[in-house]
Amino acid sequence: MENKDGGKGLAFLWGTLVGAIVGALGWIFFAPRETKEKAEEVADRVKERSVEVAGEAKEKGKELKEQAIDLTEKAKEKAKDLGEKVGEYKDTAAYIAQGVGETVAEYARTGKEVMKEKGERLGKKAGEIAKTGKEAYLKRKKELEEKREED
Repeated sequence: MENKDGGKGLAFLWGTLVGAIVGALGWIFFAPRETKEKAEEVADRVKERSVEVAGEAKEKGKELKEQAIDLTEKAKEKAKDLGEKVGEYKDTAAYIAQGVGETVAEYARTGKEVMKEKGERLGKKAGEIAKTGKEAYLKRKKELEEKREED
C-alpha cells in the first residue's frame, strides 16, 4: 500500500542513513588525524546519526500506522454504505419484478377470456353459416328434384 507521500519518506530515511555512512567513511580516509581517533569519532557520529534515523523511522512508522488505521476505517464505512445501497437496489428490483409478473398474469387472464369469448362467437357464426348452407343446399336439392319430376 502506498502512503500519502508516495513512499518517499522511507526512501528519504534510507538515503539519509546511506549518506551518513558514506560521509563518515570519506571523513575517515581524508581527515588529517590519527586512525584510532578518526575511527572512534566516526563510530560516535554513526551511532548518533543511527539513533536519529531510528527515531525518525519510528515516527514515520507511527504516521504510517495511523494512516493505515484511518484508511481501513474509511474502507469499512464505504463497504457498509455500498452493502446498504445494494440491498436497496435488490429490494427495488424484487418489487418491480413482482409488479411485472402480476401485470403479465393479468394480461394472460384477460387474453384468455377474450379468446374464449371470440371463440364462442365465432363458433356460433360458423354454426349459423353451416345451418344456412345446409338449408340452401336442401332447398336447391328439392328444387332440382321437383324440376326433374316435371320433365
